[in-house]
Amino acid sequence: MINIPLQQKPVSNIRMLLDRLSVSSRIVKLSKGTLVSLNDGSVQHCFMLHSGTAVVRRSDNNLIVGNIVAPVLFGFNLYLGIGDQIHIEAITEIEFEVVPYEQFYDTIRLQQLWEPLLDVMMYLSSILFRKNTLLTIRGSAAMICHQLGELMAESDTVRLHTSVHDYIQQRTHLSRSGIMKHLSILRRKGIIDIKNGVLHAIYTDLTLSD
Repeated sequence: MINIPLQQKPVSNIRMLLDRLSVSSRIVKLSKGTLVSLNDGSVQHCFMLHSGTAVVRRSDNNLIVGNIVAPVLFGFNLYLGIGDQIHIEAITEIEFEVVPYEQFYDTIRLQQLWEPLLDVMMYLSSILFRKNTLLTIRGSAAMICHQLGELMAESDTVRLHTSVHDYIQQRTHLSRSGIMKHLSILRRKGIIDIKNGVLHAIYTDLTLSD
């Protein structure tokens, strides 16, 4: 298991940045299921999700990297260049805004918004660190246990409308049979409660050996 605490989302600072950076005419409403490509040639953009929930997918293999729940802003790290690597899929109706990189940082400089931006960047870095740590997990059981913990921490919008199996398989390369086997063991031990494929509770530490 990964014992890295999930940092509290800095909602107040995110909302402050959205208020200062947003231009109403740029905000678009997108329906559930809409795919959004973040690649727009050589121009660097920042992205802001004002409302709704979306999943982030890798563009090369469609593997889910994670969920994003409004309010959130991302893509402002010029060194990452994420536009070519990921796209997002709306799982509810969303309000989405694209901000040119230069305009984004011009506003940050003019209004001296470095401190709230740093807070958001540290939060996003903590998430990336957790994701990177997941890549070093050895053993399918440990990986499944970690994903169960992640699913339990999701909002009800995600958790109550996503099957446990789909959540795990779309975020790992594990086989369906392997996932079902370990879920069955955890249920038999009374560690998790799954009804109609949906995770409802985790009763104890997720400890399971291969």
